[in-house]
Amino acid sequence: MSGILRMDFHRLFRSLILYILPLILLLVLIVSALGDNEPSQTGLDAVLDMVTGMISNVIFLAADIILVYIWNGERRHGYIKNIAGNVSGRHVLPLSKTVGIFAVCLIYTFVSIAFSVTGTLVTGGTIVSAPIDSQIRDLILWFIAGLASGAIMLFLYELTHSQTLCFIAAIMMWTVMIDNLVVQLAYLLLKIDWVGRYLLFSGLNWEEAGYAEKLIKALVYFVVFTVAAVFVARKKDVNT
Repeated sequence: MSGILRMDFHRLFRSLILYILPLILLLVLIVSALGDNEPSQTGLDAVLDMVTGMISNVIFLAADIILVYIWNGERRHGYIKNIAGNVSGRHVLPLSKTVGIFAVCLIYTFVSIAFSVTGTLVTGGTIVSAPIDSQIRDLILWFIAGLASGAIMLFLYELTHSQTLCFIAAIMMWTVMIDNLVVQLAYLLLKIDWVGRYLLFSGLNWEEAGYAEKLIKALVYFVVFTVAAVFVARKKDVNT
């Protein structure tokens, strides 16, 4: 397992695509700094709200697409057989990728925080202290949701080995198109209107659901789809 982890992290950090998003954010900072900005005060709570908004709309969508692209390198470059032949069980590969999901989500979370803080400062603003309890909770919740979405992508990739399908699914998932489709079908076919509460992204915005329920739900999605990805990897041949 340790050897596969080292290999996956080596490939991860050697992949230029991983650095595209931070470079884009850096370019946005440079452009913003060139603008004529008026000095302003921004509370730390507002900064973290900005981070959560970035994560819930674009950051982790990019993370899923980048991860799928890196994973597909095993097949794109034809060395999946060599990798599979050097592990004690096929479950090792998806478990190693799960660690990669956690690492990328964590890195991009800190990149988003750095962008939001630095962006406020370079545009002439100052950051003032403010209570951030609820903002930290929301950030943790969306971080777990990011892990869950990565696990869903891993399961789908292990099931289909289709990079294009995973790209489309990631976009549809993060734009809540899949959740909305399921909700509409459930209402049209079964006349029930509570399905959205138990879906990943619709459930995160369900007003009647408490924080603990949302957090547990995101964790359940992460665990279930990680286990499902491991199960599929154990059953499918590496050539398929």
